[in-house]
Amino acid sequence: MKPFLTFFALLVLAVPSLRAARQISVSEVDYNPIGGSDYEFIELVNLGPTPFDLSGARFTNGVIYPFKAGTVVPSGGRIVVCNSKTKFAERHGDIGSRLAGSFDGKLSDNGDTLSLVDAGGKLLLEFTYGTKGAWPSRANGLGSSLECINPAGDLDDPANWRSSTEYGGSPGVAGIGPWRPVVINEVLTHTDPPLEDAIELFNTTSTNVDIGGWYLSNNRADPKKFRVPAGTVIPPRTFKVFYEQRGTGSPAGFNSFGTGRTPEFTFNSAQGDEAVLVKADAAGEVRYWVDSVSFDSAENGVSFGRFPDFTGPLVAMSRLTFGSAVDATFAPQFLSEFRLGTGASNALPKVGPIVFNRIMYHPPTNADEFVEVLNISTATVPLSDPLHPTNTWRLRKAIDFDFPYGSQLAAGAKAIIAPITPAAFRARHALPADVQVFGLYTNVLENSGDSVQLC
Repeated sequence: MKPFLTFFALLVLAVPSLRAARQISVSEVDYNPIGGSDYEFIELVNLGPTPFDLSGARFTNGVIYPFKAGTVVPSGGRIVVCNSKTKFAERHGDIGSRLAGSFDGKLSDNGDTLSLVDAGGKLLLEFTYGTKGAWPSRANGLGSSLECINPAGDLDDPANWRSSTEYGGSPGVAGIGPWRPVVINEVLTHTDPPLEDAIELFNTTSTNVDIGGWYLSNNRADPKKFRVPAGTVIPPRTFKVFYEQRGTGSPAGFNSFGTGRTPEFTFNSAQGDEAVLVKADAAGEVRYWVDSVSFDSAENGVSFGRFPDFTGPLVAMSRLTFGSAVDATFAPQFLSEFRLGTGASNALPKVGPIVFNRIMYHPPTNADEFVEVLNISTATVPLSDPLHPTNTWRLRKAIDFDFPYGSQLAAGAKAIIAPITPAAFRARHALPADVQVFGLYTNVLENSGDSVQLC
């Protein structure tokens, strides 16, 4: 065994050196651009300390393109091939000799394998990009390119790719990478007077940020729904809140014209939604993705906020922190006062009244997975929206389950959600009659780790 182990160790050590030896690599791909396939491009980068001669090299898979004689990429330089030189110049301007030419074929919007060989047919690089799962979603038809984080690393690993911050990508130059001078810090989506939908922004920098002319939206595919009024400046480490102001006609309200406005901008509290912030130029054209967050259905009057504050993911908040004392317990006439809030640091996450108590994700042979929830409150909790009882609670992410209409959980009680019928689970585990069992959920809990969400 010792010689085998020694050989195996040497083989493992050799893999990084082989990757490091790759001098030419792919650094950016725009496979599903806004406007159609004419705007597609592929960017290569020279990772080595010396110029790289691409004369006679060619893409042979995914698209077809033979590099002309004399095509040399300087150390650290980049070179681009595109679908249409005319359309490329229309969107990205003239990048000179960094644009090699236009390829034959088109990049698949459903994932593809790209292969580059040298003049002698030796494989220089090959990788497969995807469009689903862990692959960056914004690059799939929403205005970003697919940008490689480390071109010397594993090109087949979706974690080594990100959606470009630049709208349309940055062909011929390095992308700026994640850029969030301002973040979406809190969002309120399920409201009745004295509350209304609201978006809180936070300036993460030590300088003023002028966001006049930027856009807010609830749809990455349609980011230009509400244009921030000119002259709107957020001081350093300070908040700015935008309210819906439905029907008021206020230029500061993101849905101030109410029903019938085109496009309508109000959050979907029943199914979940997203909030998007983009930077535009003076002509109103989107240039940079700044921040985007997504969230699930919401309880009435409960906001989603970043935790930890300013940096973490969005979670349900224990209380509103838009800078006003007004919450859902106030009378409807306090709406105007609610709109005076100028933002504040986020509260702690909301916990309960129903929490996960146990999760059996890797059961013994002939046993079952299950999820157990517990009511930590002192009152019976209906497992649905009290105002809309047909909107029942559900489990999502790793598994899918919707609680039946009329379900509830008594104070201090537990309930089990199973992947088989309740009767079969109860019989198999000899559970007493007073333990509620729901089922059956779909999908499985991965043994290597997973995420379960109660919403």
